[in-house]
Amino acid sequence: MTLFIDAGNTRIKWRLKPEGRPALEGVGVLTDPQLFQAFDAQSVNRIAISTVISEDARKKLHQQLYRALGVEPVFHWTQSSQCGVTCAYDRPETMGADRWHALIGAWKQAKRALLVVDAGSALTVDILDGQGMHRGGYILPGHRLMRESLESNTARVRFGKALSQDPSPGKSTDACVRNGLSWLLQALSMQLDALRRALGIDVDAVFLTGGDAPGLMQLGLEGCLRPQLVLEGLEAVDAEVTGV
Repeated sequence: MTLFIDAGNTRIKWRLKPEGRPALEGVGVLTDPQLFQAFDAQSVNRIAISTVISEDARKKLHQQLYRALGVEPVFHWTQSSQCGVTCAYDRPETMGADRWHALIGAWKQAKRALLVVDAGSALTVDILDGQGMHRGGYILPGHRLMRESLESNTARVRFGKALSQDPSPGKSTDACVRNGLSWLLQALSMQLDALRRALGIDVDAVFLTGGDAPGLMQLGLEGCLRPQLVLEGLEAVDAEVTGV
């Protein structure tokens, strides 16, 4: 059976596909040396990976998987065209594999004009037209990176880490920062909705993924929450490559 892995900057999501049985899924962290020990090494015969981690971290992940399961993992990267989707980049290999696989996962579901919003460490937005042509996108710092920027570049601004759902003006430093970040994310949600309307994209063709996606929805962003969107696209890519 195949083990599919979405290795992000902070977390790893995995999906195990036994033949003829429902998929098994889970989440872990790269620093956990026991992450893959629970898998049956005799059952896993293929490993497919989508990742945006550094080359050093990728090599460590490769070694960790091979030691645990005895299988050489296959890393899938962005292509000029794949699974009915065409990349807008002149150099497709420079586009993050997670964005590419999320687009393919969304296209597999919708087969029409759509938006993908991935709210992780970075917040990315990608546009696909009704012919599967990628029309470009945006990359912004996510909630955690914005918060960490304030923490590391200010001496006396201290605040909690939880994402606030209150965009009203704060009356303490903690509230000013946390509500301010919510205010910014709420404005982003409004801008995304305006973009969706301008492009004529239906609400149910807005795909939301990433750890902060539920928070964006609570702040008003409409769309379909798909936590495993990258894995869904990765699975489609691997099937096309292997012919399965």
